[in-house]
Amino acid sequence: MAVINLRDFPDDLHQAAKIRAAMDKTTLREIIIRAIAEYVKKPGGKTNSKKGGRKWEP
Repeated sequence: MAVINLRDFPDDLHQAAKIRAAMDKTTLREIIIRAIAEYVKKPGGKTNSKKGGRKWEP
């Protein structure tokens, strides 16, 4: 499984997400996974990376 590190993530957004996750009895990890899963399901998700020329389509 991949490891993702985020830099310069807004402190206020991080704190709000942690609080919301606790209220929803979930984790930031699960929130992020669900958010990215929903994002890649949206139409227009085709990308062509200039680094390595890989193409990904949902």
